[in-house]
Amino acid sequence: MRELIGMIIYVSGAFIIASPGIVYFEKYHRPGRLLRALEELEANEIETDHCGFTDLKEVINSMVDKEDRLTEDVYKLDVHAGTLTTGKGALFKLRVSTGEGETRKIQEPLFIKIRYKIDRTIRRGKTKIRTVGICLMLVGFTLQMLPELMSIFPIEV
Repeated sequence: MRELIGMIIYVSGAFIIASPGIVYFEKYHRPGRLLRALEELEANEIETDHCGFTDLKEVINSMVDKEDRLTEDVYKLDVHAGTLTTGKGALFKLRVSTGEGETRKIQEPLFIKIRYKIDRTIRRGKTKIRTVGICLMLVGFTLQMLPELMSIFPIEV
């Protein structure tokens, strides 16, 4: 019986390790929602009804100044190429559309820095999920091997 429970825990751990890479499960964990939101933002624009919009707002709000924070009336975000160009090319900024029909740009940080922070948050989140999976696999493997180990190394009580 212990071996069966160990096998179930082991397989569950393997599934958890694989789950961040399965597209169909992305909407069920924060790193996946952030990844979908970032892809949508880079492809075109993201609106409130898109997957990961609120998670994206949280990450952006943790980076920007108090006056640039995204409030509840923000309904759309998109990336806007600035008119100022540097040796590295155009500077991209995040453009925010509010419910009042106004648009404004987040001046600092630039989109490349925001994107880097979002990417790091996604990676960290996936690593945490996979760490839980590895721990479950270790517990499951140990439960499967325990009877065998007890026969090799008998413990006298």
